[in-house]
Amino acid sequence: MAAARRGEPIEVISHGAQVDINQHLALGNVTVVDFYADWCGPCRRLSPRLEQMARSDAEIALRKIDIVNWRTPVVQQFNIHSIPQVNVYDRSGRLVGTVVGVDFETIKSYVTQAKSSG
Repeated sequence: MAAARRGEPIEVISHGAQVDINQHLALGNVTVVDFYADWCGPCRRLSPRLEQMARSDAEIALRKIDIVNWRTPVVQQFNIHSIPQVNVYDRSGRLVGTVVGVDFETIKSYVTQAKSSG
């Protein structure tokens, strides 16, 4: 049942434009939202790990938002000051935690927490 709502394990949902995050949450699964930019070195280090996590765990959906630059509408919408920024949502779509920077261990702990709630 839950996997049907997951959609693709990895989707880029915005390139700088505002986005309704609720329309992209994989309800019934854990949704990891990665705010990144192609020019960001730390983002390039973190992205493959997030993508591997989503590919190897059917309970995780990764949604990627390319901020493009610091002047795009999505930056203002989500008040992004530093990237990478990763938001983790539980199965019911509630924000469990936000991680700024390359801290994969904290992201994994929020994912574990998100799996057990919602």
